[in-house]
Amino acid sequence: MNSVNIIGRLTKDPEVYNKDGGKTLCVFTLALEDVFAREKRADFIRVKVWGSQAENCKRYLKKGKMTAVNGRLFSDKYMDKEGITRYPIEVIANQVQFLPYQDKKPETGSQPAAASSAPTPQEHTQSAPPTAPIYAGNPEVYGQTDVPF
Repeated sequence: MNSVNIIGRLTKDPEVYNKDGGKTLCVFTLALEDVFAREKRADFIRVKVWGSQAENCKRYLKKGKMTAVNGRLFSDKYMDKEGITRYPIEVIANQVQFLPYQDKKPETGSQPAAASSAPTPQEHTQSAPPTAPIYAGNPEVYGQTDVPF
């Protein structure tokens, strides 16, 4: 079985490509906060979305948006500028869910949002047992150096 579910924030606006045959490809990177780490750190996961979902991602996703992805892992292979063979892990999305935006720090004087019975992504992650990260690589692999949280 090859299945993965991740929740994170976009590190930059998604990139959209029109491929041969009229297929649309949307590529973005999610930063997943490692809640079990002693120091603040993130894992950077590259996500590829095809077809009509790619069009929706282009329309609604922006840098910093919280997003949930269900898909499968895909291992690619390429040679970097130094001639080293790299094997990045990506997620090919089956489903992308646009989650409500929540600021880390609420504005002063604003009313708190109504409590929801569903757990927030942070609460759900903390209650799950620790697992190995999908890809705990260097953020420079995908050119991501700006952590959005």
